[in-house]
Amino acid sequence: MLGNYGFKLGVWDAAKSEARRVLVETARAKELITCAALVERIRTIELTPDDPRLTRLLFELGTEEAQEGRPLLPALVVDVLGEIEPRLEFVLLAEKHGRDLANPAAAWRRELDQVYCEYLL
Repeated sequence: MLGNYGFKLGVWDAAKSEARRVLVETARAKELITCAALVERIRTIELTPDDPRLTRLLFELGTEEAQEGRPLLPALVVDVLGEIEPRLEFVLLAEKHGRDLANPAAAWRRELDQVYCEYLL
């Protein structure tokens, strides 16, 4: 039986857990990760960097993190390393969870700082 986004029931949640693990590792290293690098490390399902399901996965993951009172892990995901601007998906996620977006780039940097602090070893 197919569930979320055409994947078998439970597989979508397993992929989100896998993505979360990768993002926590990235946060602990105080790094960013590209969409391409993230999908390479998700083994449960096959996604491409431009797959709309990746956007959905990150949005759901960010929502779950916010509901647990944690910062938005998907802030770590960028299109290209070296970017200094947030992805549109981050802006939408941050807006949903009440972040101050008067200056989206500054909001993104604040969220990154919070993510890094949350996952310091």
